[in-house]
Amino acid sequence: MTTKKKTPSPRANETRRKRRAAASMIERRKCANRRRRAKLEAAPADWLRYYLAPAFPLPFGDVHLRMIEAAARAVETGSGMACAAPRGTGKSTVLSGIALWAVLSGRCRFPIVAGWAHAAARRMLRKWVATLAENPRIQADYPEATGPFEESTHANRLKHIFWEDTGEPTGADVQVVGGTVVLPSGLGALGAVSISGNTRGLSIGLPDGSTARPDVLFLDDPQSKEVAESPKLTRQTVEKIEGDLFSVAGPDSRLAVMCACTVVADGDVATHFLTHPDFEGVRVGQVVRWPEGWEDADSPARALWDEWNKARVAGLANHDGGRAARGCYKAHAADMTAGMEGSWPERYDKKRGDPDAMFAAMWDFYRLGERAFMAERQNQPLATGEASVFELPQNHVAGKVNGLARRIAGENAVGLVGMVDLNADGARWALATCTNSAALAVVDYGIFPGGGRMLVEPGESEAVGLMRGLSGLDATLQSVAVMRGETRMPLDVVLLDCGWQMQTVFDWLAGAGRVSPLPWCASRGWGSRNYRPTGKTVIGRPGDGWHVADWQRKGRVLVHDADGWRLRQQKGWLLPIGAPESLCLFGSPGTRHEHFANGVVCERLIAHVQTDAGPLYKWQLTPGLRNDWGDVATGLCVAASRLGISPTGARAVPPVRARRKVYRQADLRWVPLGGGQSASSRQIVRVGGENGKSGVVIGRPGRW
Repeated sequence: MTTKKKTPSPRANETRRKRRAAASMIERRKCANRRRRAKLEAAPADWLRYYLAPAFPLPFGDVHLRMIEAAARAVETGSGMACAAPRGTGKSTVLSGIALWAVLSGRCRFPIVAGWAHAAARRMLRKWVATLAENPRIQADYPEATGPFEESTHANRLKHIFWEDTGEPTGADVQVVGGTVVLPSGLGALGAVSISGNTRGLSIGLPDGSTARPDVLFLDDPQSKEVAESPKLTRQTVEKIEGDLFSVAGPDSRLAVMCACTVVADGDVATHFLTHPDFEGVRVGQVVRWPEGWEDADSPARALWDEWNKARVAGLANHDGGRAARGCYKAHAADMTAGMEGSWPERYDKKRGDPDAMFAAMWDFYRLGERAFMAERQNQPLATGEASVFELPQNHVAGKVNGLARRIAGENAVGLVGMVDLNADGARWALATCTNSAALAVVDYGIFPGGGRMLVEPGESEAVGLMRGLSGLDATLQSVAVMRGETRMPLDVVLLDCGWQMQTVFDWLAGAGRVSPLPWCASRGWGSRNYRPTGKTVIGRPGDGWHVADWQRKGRVLVHDADGWRLRQQKGWLLPIGAPESLCLFGSPGTRHEHFANGVVCERLIAHVQTDAGPLYKWQLTPGLRNDWGDVATGLCVAASRLGISPTGARAVPPVRARRKVYRQADLRWVPLGGGQSASSRQIVRVGGENGKSGVVIGRPGRW
């Protein structure tokens, strides 16, 4: 026999409703100590130690103070900072705490922390929610932010919690899928995302009706070991960070960025941001100073540590728990650690019985091996790979400046050339003056559109974005004034790499590029094995490792031997400033061009042989680095040669121009072939000419 469920009476329902409503009302509490709160907010390290004491049980070391200082400065100034710290120093904990400090103190509205893994983002989210719900010090001084979370941390329940004085919803929310914690009353929000996941569309609606977009980005170890060791994956990760995350602030806002990382391999994601021109880079190792004479394998200190390691290994084999190592260290500690200093004095294992941080650091050094320790703990990975044919140090290129200000030409400059390398994430360009002996001086360079924006915006086709971007780049270069004394130097030639989106490049050159006052010229480099300056497409006489070709249905292009010219370009940095075929950069002594130099030296020549079939080259790209600036520098050298400039000081005879006549724009009109409207389906027809005759001009006449 079944019993029919009794329906609650209207009175019972009303009583239950009132009870639920009463339970959902919370009081607006006042700050327990506003003076303490304001004092600690002005000192972020002290703020972390007081309000998040359980997360930081040990005193801060130099590594933490520098990281906190860098992160706080990024928040305050809206700048970019990168700090490389050893693994195990609590980078994630520091960044999560700084994000909480920034939003609770009102310094930003929506900070986000982006790590590599999904699990790390979830842990960060849970840590914030637990702090707001359970931390008594935060609850005492920031009750306006913690009140709803003290009642519940469940998203559905938070929506039904109201302020007692107004009866309005608090607006607090926890979005696990979106990785955000929304603070009540429009105070702001916190976000945690994974770089390997979806990082687009990071915006949320706040209780006050406004929409918040991220204004502070904390990058927390933005790579895995697999990414760091793969140049391709490193480049993809960097492009995703700069393409997606750097654009989350919106077009009218500036994004403060702080990257806390560990250098795993030379040229990885961490190295990219540590050497980025828009970032202030700081590297902190577990060992700040090594023992006196450590670099000498025969020094007394090195011998003592080697003996200590033998005792350590033998003791562990006998299961002594490190007693032999501790005994040896106690007997010779003064001599073993003379001049030695660590970045965190509290970093040692008390349970294992480590006497101090120096002991623990050397234990890790011998346990991990030198290569792993230098990468994981010192952020100074050792070089790997084959030996180079010649050495081109990065610091040499970065500091090779001629003492002249930006956009100022030397007195002996006779020409001004430019080069543009195209990629979806931006057009890298540079201008250089050249002398009669082919000595080049880079007077300006940059990335268009700059500011972390993409040349091709998200959601638009590459062809459309490139067409729009090239017109903007053209206007930018027109505004660059390179002065020689009181006179502005005209650009003699601007090479435009057509290796990416070739047809679009040629279409732009045939349209907007043709009417531009700048002398644009399509450029393409081929490896030495494929470079052949012969055939029906060659126009005029080939130059020194380059020639002009007429590519049917596209246009004219300057083709060059990329391997041969890259070798000449790199050797040019090793020559004295002003010497034939030398290269240098603008700036006074002390000026550094780190990011540009990385792009120049990242491709190393590791083999070069002469054969009956011609020279053969073998290049090795440094993992994680891009060679775009190297391509730009190579193009500048080719452009100077195109002007007829040679290292001998004698102007070479310019190549013979095409036999076709170049007509004025007013004398020409486009005529479709077969109804097509694209540049490839049109021909130029001469409307009027000598003796009233007209004819067809085959191809696209160039200005050079």
